Amino acid sequence: MKNLIIALLLVPAARAAEPIKLRVYHTNDVHGWIMPRPDKFQTNRLVGGAAALAALIAKDTGPKLVLDAGDWWQGTPEGSLTKGEAVADVFNAIGYDAVVIGNHEYDDGADSLKTLIGKIKVPVLSANTYGADGKLVPWVRASIVKEIAGVKVGIFGLTTTNMRRLAFPKNIAGLDFRREVDVAREQVKALKRQGATVIIAVTHIGLENEHSKHEGDQTLAREVPGIDLIVGGHSHTFLSRPVQGRTEP
Repeated sequence: MKNLIIALLLVPAARAAEPIKLRVYHTNDVHGWIMPRPDKFQTNRLVGGAAALAALIAKDTGPKLVLDAGDWWQGTPEGSLTKGEAVADVFNAIGYDAVVIGNHEYDDGADSLKTLIGKIKVPVLSANTYGADGKLVPWVRASIVKEIAGVKVGIFGLTTTNMRRLAFPKNIAGLDFRREVDVAREQVKALKRQGATVIIAVTHIGLENEHSKHEGDQTLAREVPGIDLIVGGHSHTFLSRPVQGRTEP
């Protein structure tokens, strides 16, 4: 796969004295890259790809989650010519726990996206995507709660509000992408009411830099208390180590 990051969370155990180590495997901005590619330094050697990812995850028998932060298919022949079906097959085969919708998922229009979602067997999240009726669109889920090793983990998804600049109007007609911070606050409260003691935001909103004029993952971490981990995509930012942000305003 194009981008794979592994995060490790120490979560409070329900009945054990020691915290549980929850490993979170996550990809983002795959853009259809599901086949292995030549190594940059050893071009006669193939590296990466969905098969290698599946083998890596399968070796881990401990508590784990597998998540994707959006932009699944636009960018390679196998991704674009199948309009995402090849990547959907990968999500299903590996057994991702949840994926979030990115802006490029709308490149072939909302109807095509709905068809693709119907072929994805894992939860597809986007808590801030609303229809003309003022309700969350029926073809996505806002969040899920998974119990892992006795711990309830709440996971919610966000898609960038900048869709008006990133998609043709006809492709997102009738859709409203609400402010991420506002929706995230609602989701944290809702997930806690459902008993979640660990909360993960899977976002396709990007990481701010010195030139940013948008509210991204750092704003989310700073302004929304209660989020334990943000799995982000969209800005293609390479992080050699996790960014730690304040979780209280």
